[in-house]
Amino acid sequence: MSITHILHINVGTRQHCMITTYSSFSYCEKSVLYLASSSIHDLSMLLYLGYQAAADLGNVGGAAAV
Repeated sequence: MSITHILHINVGTRQHCMITTYSSFSYCEKSVLYLASSSIHDLSMLLYLGYQAAADLGNVGGAAAV
């Protein structure tokens, strides 16, 4: 399992936890949680894209490592 898979699992479970406890937070807290979760997701996607680009560069003429 790669680091990106672990990140996606972590983000997914975190979002699930937020959905289940969402109603107990105030509007301000919801906004902060939403921004935090979206930035975590964006970061994981950037890492994934960077990893894919590095894999493509490392495997010129071959299949990209996943």
